[in-house]
Amino acid sequence: MLNGPLTIDPSGSGTVSELERNKAVCKAFYRDLGRRDFAAALSHLSDDVVWWVQGDWEGAGFYRGKAAVEGLLAPIKYAIATDIDFKFGHMTAEEDRVSFELTGAATTSDGSDYRMTYHFLFTIRDGKIHEGHEYLDTKKLWDVLLSKNSLAKLAAIHD
Repeated sequence: MLNGPLTIDPSGSGTVSELERNKAVCKAFYRDLGRRDFAAALSHLSDDVVWWVQGDWEGAGFYRGKAAVEGLLAPIKYAIATDIDFKFGHMTAEEDRVSFELTGAATTSDGSDYRMTYHFLFTIRDGKIHEGHEYLDTKKLWDVLLSKNSLAKLAAIHD
């Protein structure tokens, strides 16, 4: 449900207010995730969220449901020692979809620098992230954050 007056988007792809609200959901998710406030970040996901991670590696594939996405995000809890400084690049919204570039910078628990560039395509429904497509440098993720142990945990929660 939308709150407040709506302004018609001349492109016909939705309303300006609705599109801005969809963008705000994405920004709020990464604001909270960057602060390592996992409960707040997860509150921006629908209960039946579907998250897809690109690539040909053990962590790639679909994560179905909020608990599975929480498991996907778990390495942040133990592999990242600091808040993550997320910065948004280009962001475009149309209908119920938001596409955006994102960079993240943090220090890992072993003192290494973590710098990543991402691209996301989210579908927003009822003010929540309903579907997420994540594109990232999987080799860098492997080299800096992941271990075979954490990959085994990821493989157990996705299809």
